[in-house]
Amino acid sequence: MRREERSDYPYKAVREVLVNALIHRDYQILGSEIHVDIFDDRLEIFSPGGMMNGQRIQDMDLHHIPSMRRNQIISDVFSRLNLMERRGSGIDRILNSYAEVAQKPSFYSDSDIFLVTLPNRSVANPAQTSLDDVATAAQDLATNLESLATSGQSLATSPEDLVTSQPRTLKEVEQEAFRTSLKNLPISSATRDKVAELFRRYGYGYTFHSSNVADIFGVKAAAATAALRKLRKLEVIESPKYGVYQFVKK
Repeated sequence: MRREERSDYPYKAVREVLVNALIHRDYQILGSEIHVDIFDDRLEIFSPGGMMNGQRIQDMDLHHIPSMRRNQIISDVFSRLNLMERRGSGIDRILNSYAEVAQKPSFYSDSDIFLVTLPNRSVANPAQTSLDDVATAAQDLATNLESLATSGQSLATSPEDLVTSQPRTLKEVEQEAFRTSLKNLPISSATRDKVAELFRRYGYGYTFHSSNVADIFGVKAAAATAALRKLRKLEVIESPKYGVYQFVKK
């Protein structure tokens, strides 16, 4: 038996994303920078400047992205250093490095930013309880209750007596308090649920981007931007730096 070591993120994918960020970023956007955010379940690489042709990459076929170089000299330098392979093959290499993983890299862009999210390969999807397991547990409970009744022992008179309450975690307390704080805000119940889900995923400890809001809210980029603007106005979230958001801890 031989132990197989595997990193959380494919080396080729991380290298490709970082090289692309340096080569294709818009250096004319002052006050901006490339930054890498590491979370428990993902790695996000943010680069200033969208697609050169003005399109949004999330609306395009990832296997047929036209090759355009915003910074020709930088591209040539990386090519001579053998850090850049043939043109137009970068996204394919990133996707191929996740061929055996259920979660795939995601790409997002607008007029000002380009964001790549690489899933952590070591984070497994939560297991789901099968219907057979539920049926078996229910049958066992019924058998135990019948046995108690037959033996003459007293049965519980309420559902609360049948279970032992477990102490809540700090995260659960925070989520409940946050959801309660949303009740007085002038937003719809549907929006309240989506904001609560956004908080459940990121909480106070992590930052997020408009692409994350678009995914959770199930809307286009423009609607996600409008939602972020409203949440900032309501002081639910803040933006510590351009394109990055976090919840305000009160």
